[in-house]
Amino acid sequence: LLQGTEKPEDDNSPFAEVEIEVDDVFRELTKRLTSISEVPELNVPHGLQATLRAYQQKGFEWLVHLKNMGFGALLADDMGLGKTIQSITYLAYRKENEEKRGASLIVCPTSVINNWKREIELFYPDLTVHVHYGGNRLKGEDLFSIMRDVDIVITSYALSVLDYEDLK
Repeated sequence: LLQGTEKPEDDNSPFAEVEIEVDDVFRELTKRLTSISEVPELNVPHGLQATLRAYQQKGFEWLVHLKNMGFGALLADDMGLGKTIQSITYLAYRKENEEKRGASLIVCPTSVINNWKREIELFYPDLTVHVHYGGNRLKGEDLFSIMRDVDIVITSYALSVLDYEDLK
């Protein structure tokens, strides 16, 4: 029964009492997901041409931590606080520390595609980028062959829907 709720009179209610049994694996997973002390400290990639602020360092470490646990992540810092550099640091870390498995996909508003490309080139020039945009953009096997040779593909929200089959 959820704390702070009363057991309803009708046992068929969606709020009827439910008993959940939790094992040690679940407890450990919950601890690792809810405690900042469980996030390992990491060195930034050697080739990163930036100095992260403390909260950006934690954000980068959080991204790696969640990825290592098999989860995706969302950075929800306020605008202008460096989500892009945290993401670039994460992608650079993966390039330096993990087996190459194909391109990472960045989907963003059309208005910031070139900003992403410029910032990647500025902060970690060893990340290779392909911009998937415009009327002459690659499709099918041509795009697939490029994706094997680059670290990052950047596209827009609209094209991620239109070209879903090629990008998936």
